Amino acid sequence: MIWFLLACTGGGKPGPVPDDTSDSNSSCDTSPLLDTGIQIGTIDPVCRCEEASVTIGTGEFVWEDLGDDAPLTMVHGPQGGWHMLGSARVCGTRSVVTIHFTITHDESETIVSDNTYRVALVSDPSGCCGHYPGMYGFLGVQELAEGELNTPPELLACAPVTLKMEVTDSGGRQLVTTTSVTAVPDPADSTVPCP
Repeated sequence: MIWFLLACTGGGKPGPVPDDTSDSNSSCDTSPLLDTGIQIGTIDPVCRCEEASVTIGTGEFVWEDLGDDAPLTMVHGPQGGWHMLGSARVCGTRSVVTIHFTITHDESETIVSDNTYRVALVSDPSGCCGHYPGMYGFLGVQELAEGELNTPPELLACAPVTLKMEVTDSGGRQLVTTTSVTAVPDPADSTVPCP
């Protein structure tokens, strides 16, 4: 009997979410995660069976929509570095997700920011979505440097860059999305607006 129980529970470890490509959600795992003492958010377990999606936005403290080709500031931080703010709105997953957030300079196809966050989503009061704001995409442009031109505002100002988020929830469900924005210099670095 003990062997049967262990086989059914996977030895006490949560199992992966069933293949999301199936036409039926009847086999979707809506059982709660085992209590590990870790706060996992409050998104309804049934949401794990809904159609999953991720949308890239911005905003430091709250979710802000970010359309394609929108301007996004390269913030010049107080310690001398630069970053771009990304936020994720995720639907149809478990509450805890890992977000691999990259920024790529489109013209050279060079990755200028590569960060990974493991977060508990802030659940929306209605629906099966949650969000996480204020993910810093720290900018490193060493591979693009040309002589004395070696900072993000000098090398990326007014250029198209692609924000990419690869999301994996605690049950193994994976999502990937991208959006293209225009890198805009911080007013502290330039008073000339992008065309």
